[in-house]
Amino acid sequence: MKTAIFAFLFLGLSVSMLAQNDAGSSRITDKNGISWMTYVGTHRFAKQFEFYTELSLRRGDGLQKNQQTILRLGGNWRPVPNLLFHLGYANARFGNIGDYPEYPVNGGLKENRVYEQVNYRTMIDFLEIQHRFRLEQRWMQETPAYGKGNSPEGFYQNRARYMFRLNCPISGKTIDDGEFYVSAWDEFMLNFGPNVESNFFDQNRLGLLVGYRFHKDFMIEAGYINQLLEQGTLVQNKPVYQINQGLITSITYNFDFRD
Repeated sequence: MKTAIFAFLFLGLSVSMLAQNDAGSSRITDKNGISWMTYVGTHRFAKQFEFYTELSLRRGDGLQKNQQTILRLGGNWRPVPNLLFHLGYANARFGNIGDYPEYPVNGGLKENRVYEQVNYRTMIDFLEIQHRFRLEQRWMQETPAYGKGNSPEGFYQNRARYMFRLNCPISGKTIDDGEFYVSAWDEFMLNFGPNVESNFFDQNRLGLLVGYRFHKDFMIEAGYINQLLEQGTLVQNKPVYQINQGLITSITYNFDFRD
């Protein structure tokens, strides 16, 4: 099992770093620095039911440009402690970073998204292992970057996502209040369905983090993120791969309205 875990993380790192080697004339690579900041809150109002909130600010080019701003709202059902079903809505605004901006009209692209998610958590000795499966239905504003004009109807796409995450205590066998821990995760995303003509691979994200748990409802994390992103448009008839690297920070603060 340990061999499989390390093999998976090595695969994620390999995919994330793939485009960093020059591929000659087959594609264009665009390297950028990024900084992602996220707040997450899970707010319990019944034994098995929770309300979920998330705000992510994702910046590029030394915090000067908006890469993505996203707000998520949703509901959780936990039939058992280690299994979670989630239904959510996201509103996103995409900006332009790098040398080959994908959304040159009106400063970016707008998206409304509905998604379904399953989380499963298990323990192997001192390692906490998390799996997250997500399906997204995405309605996006059309721009000339997609060759479809400025029609207000926008266009629709589906996306599938899978995240694998490891949490490991620095001292002891469990992550307790007042202790540091380390985390590693990899997430792979694929486009499918209508309006997906070429870029079935969407992106891969890899994170390496250090966290601190104040108590069970309050944690902070910071570390390194690597994002390999295939843009949906061609430049000089070549695909463009963004290689974005930088700092990711997150704050988790949960409320229990039953108290």
